[in-house]
Amino acid sequence: MYKVSIVLVLMLLFCSAFAQQNDPMPQQITGRILGQLVEDEKPEPLEAVRISWENTSLGTLTNKKGNFRLAVPEGLEVYRLIILAAGYEKDTLEMVDLGKNLEEGIEITLLAYSTDEVTISSRNKGIRVSRLDPLKTEIMGEVELAKAACCNLSESFETSGTIDVSFADAITGAKRIKMLGLDGVYTQMLTESYPSIRGLATTFGLTAIPGPWMQSIQVSKGAASVQNGYESLTGEINVEYKKPQNADRLFLNLYANQLGRLEGSLNLSHRFSKRLSTMLLVHGGNFQQALDPNGDGFRDLPALNQYSLFNRWRWHSGSSFRGQFGVKYFQESRLGGQIQFDPERDRASNNAYGIEINTQRWEAFNKAGYAFVGKPDASIGSQVTFSHHQQEAFFGMNKYQGEQTSLFAKILASSLVDNSNHKVTGGLSFQYDKYQEAYNDSSFNRLEQVPGAFVEYTYNRLNRLIIVSGFRADYHNLYGMIYTPRAHMKYDLDAQTTLRASIGSGFRVANVFAEYLPAMMSSRKVIVKEALAPEKGWNYGFNLTRYFQLAEKEGNISLDVYRTDFVNQIVANRETSGYLYFQNLDGRSFANYVQLEAFYEPVERLELHLAWKWNQVKSTFDGQLLAVPFVVGKRALVNLSYTTAADRWQFDGTLQAIGKRRLPNTAALPLEFQLPDESPAYMQLSAQITHKFPFMDLYLGGENLTNFVQQNPIIAASEPFGEHFDAAMTWGPIVGRRIYLGIRLPVKGKQPEGF
Repeated sequence: MYKVSIVLVLMLLFCSAFAQQNDPMPQQITGRILGQLVEDEKPEPLEAVRISWENTSLGTLTNKKGNFRLAVPEGLEVYRLIILAAGYEKDTLEMVDLGKNLEEGIEITLLAYSTDEVTISSRNKGIRVSRLDPLKTEIMGEVELAKAACCNLSESFETSGTIDVSFADAITGAKRIKMLGLDGVYTQMLTESYPSIRGLATTFGLTAIPGPWMQSIQVSKGAASVQNGYESLTGEINVEYKKPQNADRLFLNLYANQLGRLEGSLNLSHRFSKRLSTMLLVHGGNFQQALDPNGDGFRDLPALNQYSLFNRWRWHSGSSFRGQFGVKYFQESRLGGQIQFDPERDRASNNAYGIEINTQRWEAFNKAGYAFVGKPDASIGSQVTFSHHQQEAFFGMNKYQGEQTSLFAKILASSLVDNSNHKVTGGLSFQYDKYQEAYNDSSFNRLEQVPGAFVEYTYNRLNRLIIVSGFRADYHNLYGMIYTPRAHMKYDLDAQTTLRASIGSGFRVANVFAEYLPAMMSSRKVIVKEALAPEKGWNYGFNLTRYFQLAEKEGNISLDVYRTDFVNQIVANRETSGYLYFQNLDGRSFANYVQLEAFYEPVERLELHLAWKWNQVKSTFDGQLLAVPFVVGKRALVNLSYTTAADRWQFDGTLQAIGKRRLPNTAALPLEFQLPDESPAYMQLSAQITHKFPFMDLYLGGENLTNFVQQNPIIAASEPFGEHFDAAMTWGPIVGRRIYLGIRLPVKGKQPEGF
């Protein structure tokens, strides 16, 4: 509790120290900036437009509604505002009658550059960071997602310097992500700001979100907002789906690679009127080839069959009420193991080793909001989502069944207090989870009911200094009260330099069998040593971003430093051969993370993205503080993207240098099955060429073009029912070079009006 007290004291100090600066307030000018891309088109509000006084360092940025507020300096002979927005003509506004401007405010409409220049400018925003958000939030838009095949969410981070993606094992094809050096279970996964991939969906949930359905991915590091719950520790990943009101009327994506994998997505949208629109998204994937290049007798990738449907609706009253609702369905089957495995003949026998995983998932959601007339910054919103996840699986002689029924509801209200410098958001939430799990002959059932309340205060001084302090209290029916304090700060040191800092706690209940399902594919005896307590920890760190111009080209360089300390953690201990122990932390566990990242356009239409990071992740195993297995110590990334002048050709390439990682102790195994203490470092290269025709995009690409694979990823593959078999000691790629071909076919056009 002492850390809770420290954070609360810091929040109070922040608020009291900066509240004193309100008196007296300098004169301020207010206004709104709009942008017009095409002549005769209605201007739209522009976010993150830079407004500054000429010959001063005093400036600000517009918010999402295009509004800004800027202090007026004293002593200038001529008052001129400089307005800069990417893709729009620079504007200079001279204040002939400053008093009138201060009283009435100003509104400016910026005109776009020529079409080619606007296209290039938007492409530079493949990965962008909001300069207003107090959390460092990386936004990967459709431009960035199109740089790779991106068949599903797990394959969307190939160009990201923040997220690490790797195979979870050598049989199921499951992917795992890591952020700030820690497993993805400590990163809260959201879809359109409601909790989604959690609980039993953790292992395979990333493949359930097709890439062509996504409008953007928002990645924020460190302590997250208290509005979204208490489970986040290392950050949040929020997926925004394409919206019916602004999507293409029809969008078709087809993908195939030389291994025989086929993917197809179809998006259809229709607007019945200005107030009602809908969208249907369909996706299917299939892979049936039995690949075994390394000759160990096992499929390198499982046979896969999946399909998913999503129907969503959006409505608004034309004034203050608006909302959306939708239903999703996902079904997937995976079949893997030895080449000769026949599930009808060999299931639950030792004739041949096989795995089969069948998953079904339903989701339904509803959002509604009301904005008060005349008070655009005051609103009330509600959010309800329901999901039912069912999974049946067997791994050799081991059986697993899991079922999760979840309900999440939230209502929140926000309003300015006194003036635009102060904003308060508060609300209530309720989380319901019913788990029914069985592993072999053991059952693990529990019911969680967690009502909670939260409040968040935001202090905003001219967008230069933003402080967000939040606190939530939840009552868990099994573990009692949960207190979650979090605080964030953004401060512009000058017009080109931004400092962010955050601190906060996280709390989660682990689902060890679902989260470590791939680790069950071995002859290890699984032992839960004690009653497992919830996981708790603290995360704190800072980001420093510097924007610059070099040779008349814009760029930025960013430094991230974060640390995570666990109060309790569920330790998966594989250090003793033949056993997998789950136990509470007995000692220390922490993660240190440093990342240096840069974006720059060295020549016209060539984008350069560089990233380097260092992870130090340690935990206590059997009384010893050791590096956590399978965590990469160092990683570097170089991403290049070039577009021809006519915007007909696009060339993208990503080179990654992936460093060493510690492997679990195998000294007790026979010599032929022992692994080295560390995995080797290796390089991976991916590339894609896209040609844009007037009616479609054709793309050709390759993954793992260096063709590096982990040799013999399965220990004792020739004896799958023997005492040394282990298919979960995976540290590198399982599949070699993959060449793929695909098309994207968008059909635009004016949507019909009326019914």
